[in-house]
Parts: sequence; structure tokens; C-alpha cells
Amino acid sequence: MLNKEEFTILQSVEDWVMEQCNSWRNHFDNNYQDRFEEYNRLWRGQFSAEDKTRDSERSQIISPALQQAVESSVAEIEEATFGRGRFFDIKDDLRDGEPQDVVFLREQLYRLSAKQS
Repeated sequence: MLNKEEFTILQSVEDWVMEQCNSWRNHFDNNYQDRFEEYNRLWRGQFSAEDKTRDSERSQIISPALQQAVESSVAEIEEATFGRGRFFDIKDDLRDGEPQDVVFLREQLYRLSAKQS
């Protein structure tokens, strides 16, 4: 059995990545799935009787304040991360003698990333 953190020739990249993904998914399901579903319901404004804190609660009103707070925070994080121009760069190997190869690839990546955003 291979160590989880070890990547060897015996294992393809796909197998190693899928092993890591499956391990993470199992950890998430066992430790965080219930809490995630609760927060997701609250964020979407969906009432569920299991979210009650007391038996005497009768109201099914869900305030949009949580959704607004989450979306505002996400927008701030996105702006801080991606709003400052180019997010990545590629450095050229100056020894290869072809300076235009990396310039071409860099521009292609910038165009692709601009289309997806």
C-alpha cells in the first residue's frame, strides 16, 4: 500500500488525484456534511424544522441578512484576489532562444481566463 502523500511511478497522476479527492470527500462527509447542509439551507433561506433552537418556536421567517453578509464577504474576497489585474504570470526560460513562445502562451491563458470571468 502506498503512502497517501507519496506519488510514485507505480501510480498514474489520475489515480493519485482521485485518491486524494476520495479521501477528502470521505473526511468532509464524516465531519462536515451535516453542518454544511444546515448553513446552505440558512443561506438560501429555506426553512427546516431541524434548525429550530426551541420547541416553542413557531416562526418560519428567515431573514436575508445571512445571505447578504455571505455574498458581500465573497465579493470582497474575489475583488482582493482577482481584481488587481493579472492573477498569474509565466516566466520564460531564457536559455531556449525563443522568447516568443512564452509570450504567446501567456496571452492565450489571459484570453481564456478573461472569457471565463
